[in-house]
Amino acid sequence: MGRDILLSLGEKISIARKKMKLNQEELADMIEASRPSISQWENNKVRPDTDRLLLLANVLNLSIAYLMGETDDPTPADKTAQKEQPVIKSNVHFETEEPISIDQIIIPVLSPEQTACCGNGIPLSEITSDNDEKILVPRKEVGMLCDGKMPFAIIADGESMKKWGIRSGSRVVINPVEDVQDFDIALVCYKDNLVLKKLRRMRDGSIDLISADGSIITVPADDACVPDLFAIWGKAMTYTYKESGKVKHGL
Repeated sequence: MGRDILLSLGEKISIARKKMKLNQEELADMIEASRPSISQWENNKVRPDTDRLLLLANVLNLSIAYLMGETDDPTPADKTAQKEQPVIKSNVHFETEEPISIDQIIIPVLSPEQTACCGNGIPLSEITSDNDEKILVPRKEVGMLCDGKMPFAIIADGESMKKWGIRSGSRVVINPVEDVQDFDIALVCYKDNLVLKKLRRMRDGSIDLISADGSIITVPADDACVPDLFAIWGKAMTYTYKESGKVKHGL
């Protein structure tokens, strides 16, 4: 056995939290607990109940057996053979954990430096899935689930969608299997740039990408029918935004 098995439960939680660059309040928000509770757990003053322990294991990417001191291997059983995610070239694909309960699901977030622009877009070549950040989202807000095309979140950059609730820094949950109707907010790739916009399909085959500030990017009909130029990556289902220490949901 290694020295990890000698660590207390509180130490394991603290070390994993810091490794993910989360403070106690952020971790508390992710598992719908209070910051004082996290502090008490990490200082071994109180032991989390089974439900909280399961949430902690999923959020911190640890095995239950490790947290309970039954093994010194912190890696979840279903992750031991998982390979590192590649750079995304033409679509987003994550191996996402199963919902941790009937009511909640963990959503992986694209790397913090990779954002979906609420303006003119960011280069697709810069998008990667190399990120440990995850958010906890009510299951009912995510929509349909499909193996191989699980929901993911992307960080919004810019304030052009603010009137519709999406502020810069919001984590926007994208579902690639939900149908995108006119005036739905979607994550779109156009000419190798990612943008979050409302869509409006025009009779001439063109597509308008609409911002809350009234600005419009028009995708010509000739471009809209070419997958290498234009693609809808998924429907925006909900978002999370932290304000005054509380995580807000929207859409």
